Amino acid sequence: MDVIFYLSWEYLTPWGHLGYRKISFSYTVLCHRVSLITTQLIICLEPVIFKMSEITNLRQHLPLITGRLKIRPYTKSDIEHVRLISQDPVVRKWIPSGVLTEEQCARYLNKCCGDEPEDYLIELCDTGEVIGEVNFHPWFVERTWEIGWLILPGYQGKGYASEAARSLLDLGFSELGLHRII
Repeated sequence: MDVIFYLSWEYLTPWGHLGYRKISFSYTVLCHRVSLITTQLIICLEPVIFKMSEITNLRQHLPLITGRLKIRPYTKSDIEHVRLISQDPVVRKWIPSGVLTEEQCARYLNKCCGDEPEDYLIELCDTGEVIGEVNFHPWFVERTWEIGWLILPGYQGKGYASEAARSLLDLGFSELGLHRII
């Protein structure tokens, strides 16, 4: 006997700095030769759950030094840097959450300093000036991470974003064993 199963599940995943988005999966499965002798048919689906050991593995490689840049985790003393990046309307123009309030900046810094950081500061090696941040974290597909960046206006057009991205791409593929970075 052929049986068709319609399987569906949903879960929430972090989205941006302050919210979550719902991810939905649906599959139609045709099973051939299913025996109905069993009174119960139990289908167990385990959604892909990312182990934060991947983040821990990333932390072992930070700070990451390139030719001109240092990529490092946020610390609790970085509130001024958060304000600088998160309250600049030019930098935040295309970010869904827009310019952040003082309260949102404080919550964002707590998240960046927590157990599951997604964002890291970018500094110039020679001066220590913070020029932006890079977003690098597991995405909702196995061995796939997302990358992004925000560079302050005075430092745009100088290749800093490309340099930071190249170093994280190299790290992701060579050290973290990632399959895809988007």
